Amino acid sequence: MKAELQGEYAPLIADKQQRDRQKAEADVKQHFRSLAEQEVAELRKDPLFVKHTPELRAYLESVEYKVPLTKAWLHILQTKVLPTLSQTERAKTVAELQTQAAASGIKPGAATASTPKEPTSFKDKSLVW
Repeated sequence: MKAELQGEYAPLIADKQQRDRQKAEADVKQHFRSLAEQEVAELRKDPLFVKHTPELRAYLESVEYKVPLTKAWLHILQTKVLPTLSQTERAKTVAELQTQAAASGIKPGAATASTPKEPTSFKDKSLVW
């Protein structure tokens, strides 16, 4: 009798086990999806990440998404961003210095407006001790 009931309910039990497995897999996928979304949201705070997202996506596709996002971003930083960063910063610094030089009132090589007067005595008020 017991074997008869087990045989009768076996398809129902198998169906329930399959649904439980599918739900567990969906839960795991949802968990990892939410972790990935949090990671991407954190990385999007960096303007360099936003600027180089297409390159990152291309790299991830080339390795068939087998590399974690942080390692892929590190690869893009090392190969694409950092080599050009020093050149960009140097150009930016030179431009800032040129702007500051043009804005200052002192021009190198320009004659001074007047020559200072030499004191005539120790009681001269232009002398500050």
